[in-house]
Amino acid sequence: MTMRYDRGKDPRVKSRVLIVESHPLLRRHLCNLIRAVSDFDVIGDCPDGRQALRLATTQAPDLVVLDLFMAGLNGIEATAQIKQSLPQVRVAVLTCDKTPEYVQAALRAGVDGYVLKDASFGELVTALRSILAGKKFFSPSLPSPPIVPDAVCAEAGPGNANEASARSSPRDTPTAPRPRFWTPDPRPTRNIGPA
Repeated sequence: MTMRYDRGKDPRVKSRVLIVESHPLLRRHLCNLIRAVSDFDVIGDCPDGRQALRLATTQAPDLVVLDLFMAGLNGIEATAQIKQSLPQVRVAVLTCDKTPEYVQAALRAGVDGYVLKDASFGELVTALRSILAGKKFFSPSLPSPPIVPDAVCAEAGPGNANEASARSSPRDTPTAPRPRFWTPDPRPTRNIGPA
């Protein structure tokens, strides 16, 4: 069994972070950026949700940073499974999707934060630190404040969700559509207009 340390008691202990991103270049850059922050230790990275589950189980991260749209097991499904088997692990979604349905689906799955990819690096670091401290974080550029399901509000504690969010329930929120993956059309492209 891996011994867990409370960062509040020993600031020299780094938070263990797992990066899950399907784009190799972005994943490598994200790993390098987060490694450069003194209180984070990137313990692994992978391109999809299935590998994220395996690594989370074997590497015992404090935080998993993942995208929503990945082949195989998407970020929402991966979050739900990670939270079910490892409830102490914090999960932050890092995505470009602002759609309220996806935000709600991610919240129902158990994410601790929702960070947009257009955030500055400083905002990302603030988000990760807040999430590791047990707070919920949502990018300020989301089009509307998220409606936090009751289970999440109870976890977050008083004062961490607005009153309207605290009164909402998962039944009040729409079911999020399943992520779609782009598949190239095998048909030839027609020329439109003069060449």
